[in-house]
Amino acid sequence: SANPAREVAVMSSSSRIAVFSRMAEDQLYLNRACLVGYCDLNASSLRALLGIEARVEFWDLDVPGLPCGRDDGAQQQLLLPACERWDGTPPMEGELKPLQVLNLKYEQYSLILVNSHVPPSRVHLVMQRVFQLFEQFKVSRVHLLSCLHLPDAAANPIELLDDIDNRADGGAARLTETAFNGAADRLDPGLPSLDLTASPVRDAFLCCFVQFALVDRLPFTLLACVRHRAKVASVDSPSVAAFQACLADRLGLAFSLERSLNGIRFHRQPVGAGGDSGMYV
Repeated sequence: SANPAREVAVMSSSSRIAVFSRMAEDQLYLNRACLVGYCDLNASSLRALLGIEARVEFWDLDVPGLPCGRDDGAQQQLLLPACERWDGTPPMEGELKPLQVLNLKYEQYSLILVNSHVPPSRVHLVMQRVFQLFEQFKVSRVHLLSCLHLPDAAANPIELLDDIDNRADGGAARLTETAFNGAADRLDPGLPSLDLTASPVRDAFLCCFVQFALVDRLPFTLLACVRHRAKVASVDSPSVAAFQACLADRLGLAFSLERSLNGIRFHRQPVGAGGDSGMYV
């Protein structure tokens, strides 16, 4: 039955995304299966998920202690969007926020987007909120997407990955998938796994997510594209394409690679902002 609190926006002529919004802020919910993207090495996971072509509901993800918005002279630090639309899409048709949930209306998936450079000292606040929602809505399937750099190449099956960082054409990205806590719903059992305990992982978000999942015993898989060097490309098209191809093939979701690559502008983290954290999983 139709929900009277739901407003439907007109579909954009340049996009297949139809946006649904709810008037009541306390109606945020998650579907039973979730895909998580964040500001990884080069925002590839965010770009990939933001290319979704589906009927979606946009929700702000409010996290206590992490105010979001434009810096208007406030004394407290505000989170700003790292990825913004660059294709002329009107804000009413899906403005990108620093912390956001996109619920797919018919595919029964939720996209959790941490679209901001969250300080390492505050990442745990995001995790507390996200994992509280996982429990509240009995989420049973989680896939975390990440493009990351592992300094100890010998500890992982790097020989199975293309050395695309050193190729002018970008090459074809190879994915890995690692299951945690006995996750049975792997996207592709044929993908190699990573040993994240072999060397420091300089990704505070990833490390914190894994640690929370281990404590809560949440089964999830890490779908990752590994880089040989911690080089931030303006647009890492091979990784974005690989993520989208895997999700389309295994989950039946539709994506626009063109929108992900050319319709989104990524604001890099300022040098010296302390985004990396040499942590062990």
